[in-house]
Parts: sequence; C-alpha cells; structure tokens
Amino acid sequence: MIPATKDSRELGEDLIYYGPLRAIICRLHGIVINSADTAIKRHLRSKGHRSRGQKLTDVLHKLSGLSIADVKEIHRLQLKESSSKPVPHIRIQDGWKCTLCDDEFLTTSLELVQRHAGTVHGRERLGPIYWTAVKLQTLFSETKDRRYFVVTPTTLYQTLPPTPPSSVILSRVSSPFTITLKHPFAEIAERHAPLSSSRINHLLKSPAFKCASMPIFDDTLSNMDLHMKSVFPECDESPVWITAILYSTVQIMNRGAITTEGLRLQRRTIKLLNEKLTLRTAFCTAAVGAIMVLKATAYKTNDSNGLRIHSQGLSQILEYADKIDLELTPAARNALFWIDLGASAYGDDIVASPTPEIPKLVWPRELCPQFAQLPVGFQRNERRLPLLLLECVADLVEFQAGLESRTTDQLGRMQASIELRLLNLAQTTRVDPLAELVRLAVYICCYCSWMGTWNISILPVRLASKMMAIMEHPSGLFSRLVDADVDLLLWLLFICSSAVELDEGYVNDIRSRRDCFLASFAQESVCHKFNEEFDAVTDIAMGRALQNYVYVAGWVEQRRRHQSWISFEKTLSGAEG
Repeated sequence: MIPATKDSRELGEDLIYYGPLRAIICRLHGIVINSADTAIKRHLRSKGHRSRGQKLTDVLHKLSGLSIADVKEIHRLQLKESSSKPVPHIRIQDGWKCTLCDDEFLTTSLELVQRHAGTVHGRERLGPIYWTAVKLQTLFSETKDRRYFVVTPTTLYQTLPPTPPSSVILSRVSSPFTITLKHPFAEIAERHAPLSSSRINHLLKSPAFKCASMPIFDDTLSNMDLHMKSVFPECDESPVWITAILYSTVQIMNRGAITTEGLRLQRRTIKLLNEKLTLRTAFCTAAVGAIMVLKATAYKTNDSNGLRIHSQGLSQILEYADKIDLELTPAARNALFWIDLGASAYGDDIVASPTPEIPKLVWPRELCPQFAQLPVGFQRNERRLPLLLLECVADLVEFQAGLESRTTDQLGRMQASIELRLLNLAQTTRVDPLAELVRLAVYICCYCSWMGTWNISILPVRLASKMMAIMEHPSGLFSRLVDADVDLLLWLLFICSSAVELDEGYVNDIRSRRDCFLASFAQESVCHKFNEEFDAVTDIAMGRALQNYVYVAGWVEQRRRHQSWISFEKTLSGAEG
C-alpha cells in the first residue's frame, strides 16, 4: 500500500481517487464507492459502466496500490475537512433543513421535514415554518451509509430551493377560470412556458403581472417608450425572459410563498440562464432583463438571499455585456437605476446610486440653491429633524407645485433625486426613530405624488409596514416621541394609514395591524393622556395634522371613506373631558 495522499488522480472508467477523503468517487453517478472489493466490482459492472474483461482488470489493478479508507473513516475525514464548499464530483441535491435543529436534521424530502416539525417541534398546520431550503451532498447513496451535509455551490445561479412533490405542497393561487379574451403576450408565452394556456392568460391579466413588470417596463401601454419590446427588443422570442416574468408574477401573487408552480418556473429560468451564460454566442439583452426581473422579484417578496444572489449575478452579467459590447437600450439602463433605488427602499442593505451610464437621470439639486418654504408643521419641528430631511421636504413641496407645468422627464428626474437623497440619509446618517418615521412618510408622499413612471403600490405599502414596525415597538416608543406637537404624530399616522389603503393583498396582515394600532393609540390617548398639554383629543391637533404638513393629492378628502380612520377620529374627538 502507498501512503495516504492529498492528491487526486484519474483511474479510468469515470473513477477518481480523491486524496483528502482517501475515497474512490464515481464521477458518472456522483457518489463515493464502498472500499470493499466486491462493492467496487459490482459498481463497475452495473448500468452506466458495464466494465468487463481487461478494462475491469486494469482499474482493479490501479486500485490495489491505493490507501482507501472504509466508510466510517471517510465520514470522519469529511467532518474534519468540513466546510461550505462542495466535495468535487459529488452530486449536489436540493434539500431542506430544520431551522430549530441547526444541521442536525437534513433531508431531501419536504414531506419528511414537515412531519419532523410537527412531531418534534409541535408545529400545527398553517403554523410558522421551521425549515429552509438548502443544497445538500451525501458521499454514499446506500441508506445505511447516507449522511447529508450542507454545501454552498460556487457556480452562479446554482443556489436554488428544491422542487417539492405536487402531493405535498399545493399552490395557494386559486385555479384559473375561463377567459374569452387572450392577453396579447399570452400566445408568445405559451410557446416557452411550462404552464397551460388558461393559466398563462390568467397570470398575465392579474394585478401581480403589473407589479412584476415594474420598474422594468410598463405593461399598461400608457407609456410606449417603456413598453416591453422597447426595453428589451428580443424579449418576445426569449424563453428565459418569458419564464422569468411569469415566475415573478407567480411569486408576487403568492406573497413570496414557496409553491410547486413557482419553483418549477424558477428552476426553468435558472436553467435557461445557465445555458445562455455557457453558450456565449446566444447571449442577448433579454438574459440581462431576466436577471433584472429576478432581482426585482426578490426585493418585492422580502427574499434577502435571492436579492443577494441576483444582485451579484446582475453585476457580473453587466460586466460581461460591456466586454462584448452588448448595448442595452436607454430604457433598460434607466430600469437598472430604478431597480437599485427600489431595492434600497425595500431594504437597507443595498446602497442606491445612479448607474454610471445614466448620470443625467437624477435632477441636479445643486443648480437650484433656493428651497421652497417649509410647511408650518415642519417649521415647528425644525430642531427635531435633520437638515437634509427638511431640504427633501422643501423639494417635495416644489415638486408637487410643478406637477402640471413640468415635463415627464423633469418630474422623473426630480422625484428620483428626492427619493435617492432620502435613502442616502438613512444609510449615511444615524437618525432617531422620529426622524426615521418622518423620512419614510416623506418618501411615501414623494412616491405617491406622481406615479407616472412606475404605478406600483407595493413599495409605499412596504414602507408603511416599516413605519408600523417602529410604531408597534413594545416599549410604547411611538407615544413618547413628541411632547407638545402631537399633530406631528397624527400626521405620521395619517400618512401610514393612507398608504396601507393602497395594499392589494401583497403584504400580510398590514391592514389588521394598522387597525389594531389606531384603536390602541386612540384608547391610550383617552385613558392615559401623555402629558397635561396633550391636545390630540381636540379637533385643533387633528386639523393641524391634516393641513400643516405634506400630503398626496386627494388623501385628506378620501380619509372619510376609510372606516378605521373614521373610528380613530371619532374616538379622539370624544376623548376630551
């Protein structure tokens, strides 16, 4: 026997000696072969190899001079060498792990991990999810020797959740109904997507498709410059683009929940993307668009892992596009900016900045040194709020004043400038909870004041959800943020409540959370007056809240259509005593 070595070597017949584990790996089947002579012979004679005669003798002769570990020793060496990197040549499988058991419970069966969560952790049906999708490897295929371990594939777009059996998890989307008129895009999509014609038509006509399309293209046809083919000319004949946009629609419709349909579309999208990246001659702008869709879908559905993966993938694919001189349309480059801006608005882990290719998109604030006059409510709170935030408020007043007189291009630039500065304020300056609430409320007002570019309500609703998270702090933080200027509190509540009314069902429990908080806040003001000068119970404070700040056109008048806000106002007005 030769001594153990870290080297790996080819043995023929798709067998490899892998030194770190002192194991024989079958590259054809992606497994380690048991070191017993009978097991090796049996494997080489099996389907796939069918080694006989001199070929079999030659391989066995090469094996006779190697130090091959037994099953227990190989497992021990694997644990010793344990890392997130996959073992070379071993098949990577889709799997699940129990989040409460760390890496102690790993399986390739969704049914087993669901059963484990119920029997071991007491999970009830439709209760919280105690498992997450992972990538797994096992060195041996036989049940008695199988030991799964988690790995992180290094290949771009290889990290995907497994497809659950259709008998285990069902789509939460209602079954499609008969539609007589087809969506214009349906006929094209039917040629490439693994869905029925009626299902495709239903998806394309749903509000989720409109949400999925923005901020990449405008599916309403109200702006032909931002129509799908104007942004990505090859998209109507690109399977990867079509599959990606349908996947996005399904995920948004299901609020990011894992479904058989969504995973099937996701896996097909990634497979087609990998083919595009492998066959560089077939690379096109529609592939870039597909990754843009995946990134936008990730942040719309709170998929932080997907956002990280697709942000990295988009950066790499854009670099490659530049190397081969693949030109994106101006509309596609603008969409890149809006995607980054949207990702930063949803989450704070991506710094929004104008992409180098479109420096003229953002309005040059420095060219307009004069600020509009601040509304009275903000003037009273100047000392409590950062100067940069107040400057954004002043610009918002100017922006709203010019909605009728400025061009679409001017409005888009000015709106992008205000939103970008509001995001950078949160990422570069440490602000207190009051300033953060005001920042979010001003962003909502800016976004909803003019939706001529991207008319998608999910963003302001998510920002309202962020506001709710601060307000719902268990320490009662919100009720103690301001002393005398209670009207500022009421304005924040009004903007948050109005934004929640835009929800189309994409944010779980946002309406019920809003209603509960309004009721509890009103009751607390009645029973425990925050201080002697607390005038939230008077019509004066409510009047100030609805007149002295910034708003979206029509929201103040429309508040009387919202039952929860009407009840809130009535409770406050009757609280004086």
